[in-house]
Amino acid sequence: MWTLFYASISLSSSFNYHEGPMTMHSNLGMMLILLAVLISLLSMLLSVSIKNMTYRNSILALTLVMVLCFCTHNLFFFYIFFEVSLIPILYIIITWGYQPERLQAGTYLMLYTVCASLPLLVSIMFIYYLYGSLNYFMIKISIISVDHWLLYISLLVALLVKIPIYVGHLWLPKAHVEAPLAGSMILAGLLLKLGGYGLYLMFYLFEFNCMSMNMYLISMSLWGGLLASMICLSQVDMKSFVAYTSVTHMSLVLAAFLMNNLWGVMAAKITIIAHGYTSSLMFAMVAISYMKSGTRSMIINKGFLVFYPIISLMWFMSLVLCMAAPPSLNLVGELMFVPSFMDFSYLLVVVLGMMMFMSAVYSMYLYTSLCHGTSNKLLSPNIEWSSANLLGISLHFVPLLLILNMHYFMVYYVVCYVNMYNKSIMMFLLYKSTVLI
Repeated sequence: MWTLFYASISLSSSFNYHEGPMTMHSNLGMMLILLAVLISLLSMLLSVSIKNMTYRNSILALTLVMVLCFCTHNLFFFYIFFEVSLIPILYIIITWGYQPERLQAGTYLMLYTVCASLPLLVSIMFIYYLYGSLNYFMIKISIISVDHWLLYISLLVALLVKIPIYVGHLWLPKAHVEAPLAGSMILAGLLLKLGGYGLYLMFYLFEFNCMSMNMYLISMSLWGGLLASMICLSQVDMKSFVAYTSVTHMSLVLAAFLMNNLWGVMAAKITIIAHGYTSSLMFAMVAISYMKSGTRSMIINKGFLVFYPIISLMWFMSLVLCMAAPPSLNLVGELMFVPSFMDFSYLLVVVLGMMMFMSAVYSMYLYTSLCHGTSNKLLSPNIEWSSANLLGISLHFVPLLLILNMHYFMVYYVVCYVNMYNKSIMMFLLYKSTVLI
């Protein structure tokens, strides 16, 4: 545990790292590697009841593929690992899923992601034909300009479905509902981050001149995220509920990357890391609640505060992190979305405010539904809280100590950007960041 503590403190300074073409190991890639290792270890810790070695080997294989994807320097190998990551997660869902509908969920997962990835492969081959190299460094120094909307969409469509954008999200709730605990944790905590990391790479390596197309995608992303947050309030299955919260949060990441300004990119980086831990934590809490009651229905799960006060406390802390309340890492990311959206359009700040409000609403709705109300007879107070579950849930909170060094990060980027924004806005954000820390 202390190793995780010191790792989280030391790696928090990597947010200050400024990438250049000579240093292609980005800070986001290093943080995602740490995220992949931690989430995989925690998923195996929380799945101690499954003794099958094939299950654990599948998780380790998926972790290895993810680490290779974040480490590679070649665009073609990025695509290969991007696609190979589907094989272990599909095997986990189909083999250890809960219901017969897992076959349909696996079909949705493969059809959406593989079909959307084919244009990306064609675009990569086209870039290799024109420039003769797919190395990140060579692409960066070549200053490749993407002017045609067809090439632009071909490069991004696989990442938009992976992240996912609202219209391409239908595979995500189905996959989450049918996946076992480790499958849901890795799917939400890691696989969705492949889309965010891919967007970061594309906007870093290429010069896109399709801002008119960006306006449509940003609008679709934000309004889709707002609709997804409203859909959360109509969900009955807890896994489906958490899956739609992922769509909401990742839509902000997508919009920030599409704006392609400094504040937006840094806000997206922080939100990607924070969402990786919080979404994994919430799926772990859903699984533990399912162990206690035997159902994921929010109609049946009531009165946890009476029988399981520790679970109620953990649910409260998880949902506080989900709604980006202080002192969570999500709060810093959402604060940095504000100047990014203001730089693009003041109207987008209104949509951002509505999404923040809805995030608080559905988080409080889930907590009151589970922890308050008349207790159901299906709940058994005799079921003990295992030490593995308590340790696995508690270790999810350790990376939030990244916020202890966040003041260095905030001061650094405020100083760098002070000449591009109004000084009054900069001093206000600097003051708010120091107060929060």
